[in-house]
This record gives sequence, C-alpha cells and structure tokens, in this order.
Amino acid sequence: MAVVTVAVLILTTVVFAKANSNTLSSRTKITTLSAVPESTTALHAQWQPMSWAVSYDLTYSGTNVANPVLVRGIMLPSKVVSSLTRGGTYSVRVRPVRKGAIGQWSQSIQVTLPLSDSTPTTTAPPTTTTPPTTTTAAPTTTTAAPTTTTAAPTTTTAAATTTTAAATTTTAAPTTTAAPTTTIGGTPTVGLPCQLANPAFCETFDAPAGGGTRTGDLNPVLWGVSRVGNINPGQQMYNDMALFR
Repeated sequence: MAVVTVAVLILTTVVFAKANSNTLSSRTKITTLSAVPESTTALHAQWQPMSWAVSYDLTYSGTNVANPVLVRGIMLPSKVVSSLTRGGTYSVRVRPVRKGAIGQWSQSIQVTLPLSDSTPTTTAPPTTTTPPTTTTAAPTTTTAAPTTTTAAPTTTTAAATTTTAAATTTTAAPTTTAAPTTTIGGTPTVGLPCQLANPAFCETFDAPAGGGTRTGDLNPVLWGVSRVGNINPGQQMYNDMALFR
C-alpha cells in the first residue's frame, strides 16, 4: 500500500510541473530584444529583464555558423557574442528561464558586423510606417492699426557751475626746548665723565680698560690686584699664608 502511494505522489508532481511549465512558456516572451555590433568580430544583444526569470538562454547563427549556437545560464539581460566573422550577418534570439519553466523564444533579430571599425552597419527591427496626415489651416487675415508718432519737444538747460576755493591751513611744527645746562662753580658739567667738575675719583665702567693686565677689564691706573701668600697648585699649595698669633 505504501509503494502505491509514493508512485501516485511522484506522478502527480511530474504532471503538475509539466502543466506549470507549459502555462508559463505560453505566456512569457521577450519582445524588447535588440542587437548592435560591438566590434568588427562581436555583437551585443540586450533586452528588458523579466521579473520571474532566473536566467536567460540565447541562440545565434549566421555567417560561418551554420548550426545555431545555444548559450545557457545568462544572468544579466545583456550578452556580448564574440569570435565572429568581419562583415558577417547573424540572427539572435533569447528566452527567459527559471526552475521548472522555460519561456518562448523571442522574435529573431539580425545584425551585420562592419568590415572595419569606421563603418559599422546595424540592421534595425522592422519599422511600421504611419500614413501621412494632411492638415489644412484656415487662412488668417491680420489688419495692422495705423500708428501715429509725435516727437516730444526737447529742452536743454545748461547746469550752473559753482567754484569754491578750498581753504589752506598751515600748521607750524612744534618747537623743542633744550634742557637747561647744569653748572658747578660756573663750570658746565655737560660732557664730563661723572657729570662733576674736578672729582676726586671718577669711574664710569662704560668700557673695558684693563689692557691685558691682572686687573682684567678694570683700569690699572685706578685699580690694583695683589696676591697674598704662596699659591702653587702643582705642589698642593693653595693660598699658603703664615698664621700670626
């Protein structure tokens, strides 16, 4: 009994899949196929995608391709076919495919490849010609109204000219008063080293004056340096002085 049930189930699935496949294929067909030369040895086919399709099949035949070539599993609505013959003419068809269903083949589109890159040739799909439409426009009469132009009188008035002399202002430069001169006993002190007349001792320290003596930069006339004791570092004598008690 179990064997019979399985057989019936398999038979039902096959019949349903076949019916579903036939139903889809009879209602699906790509009508937007176009093909143009991609180069002298290749063509480019394009079409609008179908929402239910998982992939597409494409077939082509023509010059040096006697038997149609089938290309399966195309995932995008576009395909470039290469390795063709220069100047050859080819027919292209395409159909949608999904699991358990195959659509109908589209109308065949022909394309002719150029002999060189500068002279591409494309065969367009058949074009429907619309009969010409003849339209007769009613005559139009336009009457222009007379135009009268009166020139307005022109009056010219000379503008008055006013000249104003600019006032001149002269400012005298400020006068600087020299500082008073200080004197001691009637003798001016300006220019003296210590600003004093006949000082007992004067040292301004405004410039080095040692001249290489022991006084360093001090003036040896005014300053002196004396050494006390015996200093001889080589004999371990550092400022040796006698002690007085």
